[in-house]
Amino acid sequence: MLRTVFALVVIMVCGLLRLILPFRWIEQAGWAMVLAAFRIRVEVHGRPVQGGAMLLANHVSWIDIVALGRTVKASFIAKAEVARWPVIGAGARRIGCIFVDRSARIGALAIRGQIAARLAQGRRVVLFPEGTTGPGDRVLRFQSSLMGAQADGEAAPSIGRIAQKAAPFVVQPVGLVYRTARDRRLAAWLGDALLLPHAVRLAREGGVRLEIWFEEPFSATDRKAAARRAEAVIAARLAERIADQDATLKRAA
Repeated sequence: MLRTVFALVVIMVCGLLRLILPFRWIEQAGWAMVLAAFRIRVEVHGRPVQGGAMLLANHVSWIDIVALGRTVKASFIAKAEVARWPVIGAGARRIGCIFVDRSARIGALAIRGQIAARLAQGRRVVLFPEGTTGPGDRVLRFQSSLMGAQADGEAAPSIGRIAQKAAPFVVQPVGLVYRTARDRRLAAWLGDALLLPHAVRLAREGGVRLEIWFEEPFSATDRKAAARRAEAVIAARLAERIADQDATLKRAA
């Protein structure tokens, strides 16, 4: 319990400081302290792509955001409720989070415009295209609805003239792999589960090991095809790492 209290205090303090001081090291220190408080070990494989790109990742837990925030400088897509949280919401706006109400189609269209603007500025944007968290042993279907407006050339009007060609955009699949069945059980933050009880259980039962795999980036013009490709790459990585862990356990038995 003390670990949980410490981690929450860190988040609140760093959030307040970030509102006052425009220094990225504050949020970096905050992410690092939260990881340490919950004994979350992160292993990074590969490198984040440079320049404007969409980083598409599978999603298991709130831990994903902390680990990626510590690892790569990027804007995150967050649910609209986060913007209304005391301190944290204001801090999230300060660091460039983009808030989306997934229940409103017009909201999704506006968000795609914001993402496109960030990419045009040479900034990275992290999306969790599954739209929810999963159990960590498989990848849920990737949705493409929030991928940037510049990828909408396939829907461009063509009446009386040649349809506009979509501008290419860069995608980097990012695989988040919780290494063991125990890690996945502890990390998974599913459905309507509340954050605090989940954090308390994680702090009480011990840390987890997370691998972040920055896969080979690729250029695309069709957002749906890009989502399918990224999903396949991450699913293959996840299956490979779980099979490797299973083989290791069998040899040790």
